[in-house]
Amino acid sequence: MMKNVERYNERAAAYDRWYDENPAYFAAELQALRAVLPAGRGLEIGAGSGRFTDALDIAVGLEPAARMRALAKARGVTLDAGFAEALPYGGRTFDYVCFLTSLEFVDDQKTALSEAARVLKSEGRLIVAYLNAESTEGQALVRTRHESPDFAGASFLTPDSLRILLSAAGFKMISSAHVVARHGQYSVVSGSGDGLYTVAAAIRSEAS
Repeated sequence: MMKNVERYNERAAAYDRWYDENPAYFAAELQALRAVLPAGRGLEIGAGSGRFTDALDIAVGLEPAARMRALAKARGVTLDAGFAEALPYGGRTFDYVCFLTSLEFVDDQKTALSEAARVLKSEGRLIVAYLNAESTEGQALVRTRHESPDFAGASFLTPDSLRILLSAAGFKMISSAHVVARHGQYSVVSGSGDGLYTVAAAIRSEAS
């Protein structure tokens, strides 16, 4: 995680600028997320520069990279400092917990999901947005990740690998959707497919 924190401190401005340069894609990501976000008090783990925290009105955001937190503060979003593997919150605190393309960058995905389960209310929902390594774009990212300043430290996910991780942490996936591009337009399609940006919603297995 520390290497990823250092990387995102260095890349904070470039990361944040991507959303200004790709507003249509960002809008599609938000559309996919709004379809599965429940009401209530939420937590975003690995909130970056606070773009999603702000746009989705998520109550609490956690981010280990100081420069990312500074960018968030500049847009009026205060993020807590901390790591996914040791959340600084009490148990059964949140109605939903989100990893929005951040689970790929934690050192210990199993512990991070266990921590998410700990702070989630019994009827709460877990939302994981990830870059699908099985998609055409995802396969290219996997092949070239060691050459990328953004993805060198990523542990990419597939629908099956995420399902296994969720099950081990006591979660059951209940829905998914992905963003697809056609003729320069972006849309959200149900299920997992060849779109890179994929959103999965899960509940506790005991609640199903």
